[in-house]
Amino acid sequence: MKIFNNLTDPIIVELFNDGKIGIIPTDTVYGFACQANNKDAVNLLYQTKRRGQTKPGTIIAANITQLISLGFIEAEIEKSKNLLNIGVSVIINIEAEKSYLNFGINSQAARIITEGDLHNLLKKTGPLLTSSANKPGQDPITTIEQGVNLFEKNIAFFVDGGEINNSPSTIVRMNHGRLDIIRNGSIDVSGFLKQNLS
Repeated sequence: MKIFNNLTDPIIVELFNDGKIGIIPTDTVYGFACQANNKDAVNLLYQTKRRGQTKPGTIIAANITQLISLGFIEAEIEKSKNLLNIGVSVIINIEAEKSYLNFGINSQAARIITEGDLHNLLKKTGPLLTSSANKPGQDPITTIEQGVNLFEKNIAFFVDGGEINNSPSTIVRMNHGRLDIIRNGSIDVSGFLKQNLS
């Protein structure tokens, strides 16, 4: 087990490239994370989060190009890009060959990280699958010490981002040309909806 003080350490990229699972500070909360293109790592993340779960995690990426390369449907990304680029998680259809990411649902929440250390990390690792770092039915951890206490045996590395008490991401779904709010979270999209869907 390794603990890092920030996301800039190059060893973190190596660990993700080697298929390891980490707990990192995302743009919202602490989350489990692994490379989205690594099927074995994805399966391990879901097993660590909760065996038998069927709720897909969220894909975070440095840019829209990464999402398209992963298999998200380009036409749907184009409709959603204004929301993606402000950090809203948008549920978008993804190619069936990536069904290991979403339990065969073939759609998944994704968002773009546009700045900061997490953005720079994603440029090197490619898209990451994330899921809030918590036990079933509990709130996400707020410190890395909590994460170590709960998951030391299951997680290869941890990145300490200090105390984090943020809301989880806002999630919306495209629905025949309109957006439905699935979860109110860190970003208020009510103004966007009024402006674009009135």
